[in-house]
Amino acid sequence: MAIERDSLRRNHEELLAKNSEISRQVGDLEIAVQKKADVVDQVVGRYSNLVYSTSLAPRAPEPWERIKFTIELNTAAANPGDMVKADLRGVIHPALREIQDARSLSRAALEDEKHNADEEYEALTHLCDGMLEDQEPKLNQLQVLQAKTEELRNVGSSSEAVGDTKLTSRGDPDRCCRDGCGEC
Repeated sequence: MAIERDSLRRNHEELLAKNSEISRQVGDLEIAVQKKADVVDQVVGRYSNLVYSTSLAPRAPEPWERIKFTIELNTAAANPGDMVKADLRGVIHPALREIQDARSLSRAALEDEKHNADEEYEALTHLCDGMLEDQEPKLNQLQVLQAKTEELRNVGSSSEAVGDTKLTSRGDPDRCCRDGCGEC
């Protein structure tokens, strides 16, 4: 009976040791699962922020308005497949791929339009530069002509002043012409 009791006591101690080891492992696994669940929750939160900031939620633009892009996470679900309430592989991922392709095409079209506008701008700049170069000699000629005109005005006004003094020194201009002096 003593041998049986010692055997049972050893088995009991071994089972207690195994139980404490298993409890420790379960606790470690629960902590690891909680950390992973927190990371997944953060990822879902960032995804949700992106979905709302890109206007895919609460209602997506056409032709994707039929797709619900929001994801709900249930970390308390018993079945891992039930943790995420959305069809990621079948619906959301292909739709996001379509959106990415559509935006890439749109971006490429905008780049082409920008390139064409830049080329047109360069052509117009060269045209304007050519027009300015053609205009420069004409502006120089205009300035020379304006200077000559101003010079002629000055000469003309000084000769009129001299003529006026001759007329006023003699008196009446009508009388001057009648006298036949020949200076009028």
